[in-house]
Amino acid sequence: MSKKNKNKTYINKEKQEEKNSIQTSKVKICGVSLWRIIGYFIIYSFLGYLIEVLYGLITKGVIESRQSFLYGPFCGIYGLGAVLMVLPFKKHKKANNIQMFIGSAIIGCLVEYFISWFGETFMHIKWWDYSNYFLNINGRICLYFGIFWGVLGIWLVKKLNPRVDATIDRWKRKIPNMKRKTAVSIVALFLLIDCLVTIVALDYYKIRVVVENNVSVEQYEYYKKRYEEIYSNEKRRRFIETCWSNEIMIKTFPNIKVRDKSGKNVYLNSFYPEIQNYYYKVFDNEVNNLTSGNL
Repeated sequence: MSKKNKNKTYINKEKQEEKNSIQTSKVKICGVSLWRIIGYFIIYSFLGYLIEVLYGLITKGVIESRQSFLYGPFCGIYGLGAVLMVLPFKKHKKANNIQMFIGSAIIGCLVEYFISWFGETFMHIKWWDYSNYFLNINGRICLYFGIFWGVLGIWLVKKLNPRVDATIDRWKRKIPNMKRKTAVSIVALFLLIDCLVTIVALDYYKIRVVVENNVSVEQYEYYKKRYEEIYSNEKRRRFIETCWSNEIMIKTFPNIKVRDKSGKNVYLNSFYPEIQNYYYKVFDNEVNNLTSGNL
């Protein structure tokens, strides 16, 4: 093939990729393409994980896991919250700081309340409990973290997200369209599978701890029946004890709680004091009863 034909083929290929990109970018929410929204979720879930680890270090003096999913440094509540904060203000760009603060606080609290409600209602676990905080609602949201979401939203929309957009635009220029979308799809699929696996692993872990330690919870007989169904299979038991052992689950989800019949929160890791529930202890800190979203 001549050099002229090679150049023509390359140009045609670029035009076709550009055409495909335009066609696949038609799905937009608040003027933002679906691919960029997925990218936002991935990026902010990772940044949220870093924020949570830092918060754990400041309040507890330890470096502990603050991830939402069993595998990977991602905190989904931040990814979801950030997406829901960014999109409205993409459409309403003239919003001032007060509007951003109020909107972000409301969005953050709604996301936090929904995820907490979902965990308690369908998974029968508690990620966090704000019952001791001023102006809380069912221990799921409170004024303190509402203010946090509001301030975070202003910084996110005005400072951080423009930089994230600039980074994504640089990737778009440097990385071919198909390769970029393939990479995003792989990470998104990984997170989806990771989420489903996490739900199953947490269910098995919770049932194991409750039954083996005779924790007085509602529907205890149901837990016992499920325990017998799950752990009577020797191959399944070996798999669970290898991949989702008490040590792995405690180190990954150190703040998981269940509620007993009296309404008291019971930390699942409290039954295994021999297992260290953090990675590193940096310093002693008496302020160790603060909780934040471990999602």
